Order: sequence, then C-alpha cells, then structure tokens
Amino acid sequence: MDRFPEEIWSDIFQFACCDIDDGGATGHSLSLVSKDVKRISYPVQLHSVALPTLDKMVAFMDMLRAHPERARDQCIRHLSVSHHCCGHGKRNDHHFSTLITTVDLLLHAVGQQLHSLHLHFTTLENREFPIELPEMPALRELSIDAAAMYCEFPVPLPSLRHLRISNCETVRQLAAVSQAMHNPLSALPELRYIDISHNLHLNGATKVLTFLLGIPQDALNPLSASHKGTLGKESHEKAVDKIEKIVYKWQTPDLEGIWNLSVGLFVQDVNRLLKLERLAKGRLTVVQPPGYEQKYNEEASMWAFR
Repeated sequence: MDRFPEEIWSDIFQFACCDIDDGGATGHSLSLVSKDVKRISYPVQLHSVALPTLDKMVAFMDMLRAHPERARDQCIRHLSVSHHCCGHGKRNDHHFSTLITTVDLLLHAVGQQLHSLHLHFTTLENREFPIELPEMPALRELSIDAAAMYCEFPVPLPSLRHLRISNCETVRQLAAVSQAMHNPLSALPELRYIDISHNLHLNGATKVLTFLLGIPQDALNPLSASHKGTLGKESHEKAVDKIEKIVYKWQTPDLEGIWNLSVGLFVQDVNRLLKLERLAKGRLTVVQPPGYEQKYNEEASMWAFR
C-alpha cells in the first residue's frame, strides 16, 4: 500500500467497483482486506448494490437509517432491486404491502445519486404493483421488468438516455404521460434508446411506438398515400428525432393461442407494426418470437382468401 499514493489506490478501487452488474460484491470484498483498504475504498464500496429479496431491502434500509452518512458519502450509482413473490393468503398480503413501502422508501433514499436502476419483480397473483419514481436527476438508465407493475413518472428524468420496459402496464403508462404533454418527451429530454418487450397487445404498442417516433397514425393506414418506407416533409418536421433507436420485442408464451383470437385483426396489427418499422428508417427494429414468421405467413395467406 505504501508504494503508491492513496489517490492512485482510490482510483483503482473506484474502477473495480464501477461494474453495473457487480451488485456490491467487490466493495464488500475490499472492506475485508485490511483497515487501510477498507478506509480508502469506503467512498466506492456501495457504487453498485443488488437487493434480490425483501429481507435484503429491509436490512439495507435499516443500515441507511442507522448510518445516514453512508447514503451521502458512498455514492450509490447502480441499484438492482428484484423480488419473487409466490403463494397466497393474509400473510402474503402483508408481505406485498411491505414490499411496496420498502421499495418506495429505498428509491427516495438513494434516488438522487443513481445512474442506473433495475427493477425486476414477479408479483403475487398479477396484482398491480404501483411505483412512483422520485426525482432522479442523474439517472441515465432505467430497466423495468415486472408482471403487473404500474410505474408513474410524476417528475422529469432529465438525464435518462436508455429505457428498458418489459410490461404492458408500463408501456401504457409511458404513452399516457407522453400524450399529456405538448412535447411528447419533455419529461425525458435526453432519452435516446428504448427497449420494449411486449405481449399480444400489438395495436396499443404500435400506437405508442408511432407516437414516440413522431410518425402520423394515418401513415399506417393500408390506403395511405405514403410511398414505400418514406414520409412527407410535414411528417419529418413533426418527428421526434431525438429517439435514435427503439428495439421492440413482441412475445407470447403460447404462439398457438394467437390463432384462437381474431386472426384477421391480428394479421392487420402485425402488418401495421412491420410497416411502421419500414417508415422509421432504421430507428425501429422489430424482433419477432421464434417460429412465428412461418406460422404468420401460412395464416396470412389463408386469411387473404377468406
């Protein structure tokens, strides 16, 4: 330790703890090496934190309450919160309520410092999981993966560049927030990249994507005068050019179940989505579920003759 100045060691430890996926393992290991290493690495030991259970969330909040200076001095940059809830009954009702409260307290406690936030939940009986994001002025990456999470954006996220959402409620919530504003992305001024994984509600998803890309809804009409993959000057002027890339993955656990629905409407929705991909000129990539294309082509050709 004496061969290099503490500033050099501090930079080394900061680099070692900066991995988003580390979850705090490196910082914890450094705290156990020696008193000097623990002292020098102290400011970066919590750079990356992973809390995979409710018990760990509660314990982490208890630590922050007992040592509030750690939240201030240790610069929590990357937070991953995940939870799997199963079972039923009154015990789980209390558990679920505690989970919502704890996540809310946690986000408000460390939200000002975060650069990335990952929320992954499988919740009891698909009941609604309301999340109201606090002010997060430094947040650059937000990932939400949940079966029934309802995420609100009551305040702007001025630094957010990358948004990942895997939940239809979140897609609809984002659309509702966007449509309520004159500038559709005024709450997300730096947003450039969006990854969306979505189930069968293709019509609603296409409307959200159309709005975010700044493409008029009537451009997707089969009778539209739009030429192959092109938009008029007026449409270009209205486009939200800040969005550089949207990756849309539509998925379903039961591909055969699609065809038990109204096949004609579904084929139309898929055609609108694929047309939107062409009109977006590289700003939208549609990823279809494995094995879908062959099934779609068969059913679409049959539908054309009905």
